[in-house]
Amino acid sequence: MATWSFFFPDLLPHATGVAEPVAERALRLSAQTFFQKTRAWRVWLPEVVTVAGQRSYALPLPAGAIVERLEKATMNGRAIDVQSFSCFEADPVLHPDQCSGGVASPDRVNILLASDYGAGSKVQVLASLAPGEGATGISDDMATQFRDAIVAGAKRRLLLNPKATYFNPDLAGVAAGEFQDAIDTTKVEVHRGFTNTTPRSRPTWC
Repeated sequence: MATWSFFFPDLLPHATGVAEPVAERALRLSAQTFFQKTRAWRVWLPEVVTVAGQRSYALPLPAGAIVERLEKATMNGRAIDVQSFSCFEADPVLHPDQCSGGVASPDRVNILLASDYGAGSKVQVLASLAPGEGATGISDDMATQFRDAIVAGAKRRLLLNPKATYFNPDLAGVAAGEFQDAIDTTKVEVHRGFTNTTPRSRPTWC
């Protein structure tokens, strides 16, 4: 994992004298915004092995990460539906008969399976992640790929502090534009799967 100090060589020269905890907070907030808006940090989480009589399981998340969205799910390697929890008309834990199949998440921390699949089945989820409030960094590959964007987002925040010696609203405005451009570009690339093709949209219903 790349800690927030990974970004310091690109950030600190623009905010001379900034305290490291302040810089780390700005970087975390920038990364949170970037990954929330782009959903670029996508990970197949480790498999969850089912237990007989149990339908709810904790998501095995990387340290410090939170789920932005469940993108896909499989059961023993075969695709299953990811359902919206808001589609249920009653508590699906107490009324499993209303679950048409697949998996849903009530809180982006746990998943609920539509049925009791017995023991030994393997459920895996593709999730879009973002750093949580206590995150000390992000994965190495995400830090390397999106270093410039995250630094721009942190500069946008730091340089607008009128009490700081490095206050620079003009440079903050430039950084804000760079940050938004990176978000817009990355959203398109994520939609295309970082290829030159555009996937077909598939309608979904509750």
